[in-house]
Amino acid sequence: MGAARDAVQLGLLLAFFAIGVQWMRNTDGGQQFLFATRQYILELLSPEHKTLRGTTTKASSPGEALQPEAVRKAAPAVRPEGHEMKCNEEIPAYSSVTSNKIQIFAQGFYKGKVHDSDEHWWMYRIEFKNTGRQRVQLLTRHWLFVDANGKTTEVKGPGARGMTPKLGPGRSHSYESGTPLKTDRGSMYGSFQFQILKYEDGSKPLRPHMFSARVGRLALSPDNAPITVPCGEETPEGMVALTSVFVTDRVIVGVTSSFQQSISPDKADAAAQARFGELALSEAVRRKGGGQAMRFIVDVQVNNGRDQTVNVKRVLWHVSDGLAPAITAEREGVMSIGQNGSPRKPVAYTLGQNEALRYEDYIDIATRTAIVEGEMIVEIDPEDDDDGDGLLHVFIAPFALNVEGEPIPDPTID
Repeated sequence: MGAARDAVQLGLLLAFFAIGVQWMRNTDGGQQFLFATRQYILELLSPEHKTLRGTTTKASSPGEALQPEAVRKAAPAVRPEGHEMKCNEEIPAYSSVTSNKIQIFAQGFYKGKVHDSDEHWWMYRIEFKNTGRQRVQLLTRHWLFVDANGKTTEVKGPGARGMTPKLGPGRSHSYESGTPLKTDRGSMYGSFQFQILKYEDGSKPLRPHMFSARVGRLALSPDNAPITVPCGEETPEGMVALTSVFVTDRVIVGVTSSFQQSISPDKADAAAQARFGELALSEAVRRKGGGQAMRFIVDVQVNNGRDQTVNVKRVLWHVSDGLAPAITAEREGVMSIGQNGSPRKPVAYTLGQNEALRYEDYIDIATRTAIVEGEMIVEIDPEDDDDGDGLLHVFIAPFALNVEGEPIPDPTID
């Protein structure tokens, strides 16, 4: 009788355990507990399984998008004198770092001086390898390019060369790109942000889980030889960078601004075909009481990391130049700058699954600095939309405009 009773109790215990596991997999709080427990057990069993516990960031609600900036800043700090940075030391023209089970190899190649320019150009090759047991997708990148004088150019954007690759265990992806510097030597380093698609056991996260994987610092030298160059610094807290990136349901928008030229009122006709340009210029000149306005080029990159096609219908810019009220302007689609520097008429643009779009827009302001944020209205399948209207509002995170090409103070912080 005792053995039979024990068997019944064990069966009931196992049944309750199975029900508990199922509940944990299908509720937010339960899944968080299950994920943390699984990671903890794996760490106890083998040091090889130390992956994302403590460095993975989750959204606080099902509809809240995880943002690369928060994920990157939540990662453990890297020591300047450590092997990834080697500040004040000679570094080679390549690096290899594994963090959060993503191995990233980077190598730079000098391509020469740009014709009729004081810029030097490098090509760089990046290779990712997923050394873990989870299926992940690359969503965003963050680069810091530093010249020989320590001037840092910070770039945030979606994907890698127009791609948001998905990497299963043991899978790799590589791409090539390039960057200019004002000096004939410098360095680069950064990170990539990934989202977990499937855990080791094949289960999918109920909420997005993201983590950051670092790229070690490498030299950009004229003969691809090891050199000693400044480390540089990213935009400090309390300042707004010239670049930003934001993820909304795996539609990713990255922007980077640069000053182009000052514009006088008689140039207004050149912008007449572009509704926003005409509006912004006249508003800028009016605020300034005549005289010149400042024109900025905005490099816009959009990646569709979703499994469905999306259609960019409208783009809105909200420009705060310190003169109330803020300028709000709308484009009926995507607008680009033509080869002659004049704007083209905005058009709707369709992005297929995992496709990317890159174009240049422009903004005119009455002052030398401003802060801009925006929104893209994207058409999606109504069945994939919680609101049922078939529209996804994709946020464009705040970024700075500055004639001097430097970050500016964040006015929202006292």
